[in-house]
Amino acid sequence: MAVLNVEADVRRAMDAMQAGQIAVLPNDVGYSLIAAQASAVQKIFATKRRAPQKLNAMLGNWQLQEALHVVSSRGREIVDAITRE
Repeated sequence: MAVLNVEADVRRAMDAMQAGQIAVLPNDVGYSLIAAQASAVQKIFATKRRAPQKLNAMLGNWQLQEALHVVSSRGREIVDAITRE
């Protein structure tokens, strides 16, 4: 019997995020709290009692990046080259 069942773990995390909940993602140096909905992301900040100035990594997709980031056309080319090419 395998100790890890990656497919089942991924499914549980995806199900939790689709339901507006938070999932815990272990990694080599600790853990990550992950969420896919704004209310769940806010709950992560509240749960960790993080001050607004304390940096947190937040991930999105390239459509979200294009909608939110104000960059020059050259900056957009650089982001596209890094993330899409």
